[in-house]
Amino acid sequence: MNTQELMDIALKAANLDETPSDSGIIVSGEGIKKVLMGVDMETAELLLARQLGYDCVVSHHPKDGGTAMLELMDTHIRNLEALGTPRNKGQKLLEERKTELNYNMHVANSDRSGSAAKLLEMPYMSLHTPADIIGQNMVQEFLDKKFGDKSDTKVQDIVEALEEIPEYKNSIEKPVIRVGGKDSYPEKSTS
Repeated sequence: MNTQELMDIALKAANLDETPSDSGIIVSGEGIKKVLMGVDMETAELLLARQLGYDCVVSHHPKDGGTAMLELMDTHIRNLEALGTPRNKGQKLLEERKTELNYNMHVANSDRSGSAAKLLEMPYMSLHTPADIIGQNMVQEFLDKKFGDKSDTKVQDIVEALEEIPEYKNSIEKPVIRVGGKDSYPEKSTS
């Protein structure tokens, strides 16, 4: 397997026709059999992968200094809008994070991990949006089966249900309610 085949598998699973700007192959590779994956895979993880005999490193978050993440914030605003959140409220919710990312983009050594991967000749790629879509679809399918059309479902019910999913159950960081409260009713757009 090679890095392009890995990317193609992720794009197909996410039902995407092209590689989003927040994802990509940083260092191409062939003969991949063993992949180390994680949320933030940087130089230390590249070295660890090499030491442990991995053929490729896949990071969830892109390593380009934040440009793709700023673009992603606009995508999140559109996604919130598709779920029924007015665009101006979505912008307000993400404004602080967007400002933080913009600042960090200007003070970061944006190519450190990519440069290390090239020097190590370690195949390295980022799968941000494809992984988000695949995860979102899995969670939505689980919640649809769990709650169906129950009109009395509260946000806290959803939080508790999420902890039945192994990836949440075994995670150090647990789901939290950022907007509304535990007794709020969730809302989802029907369009």
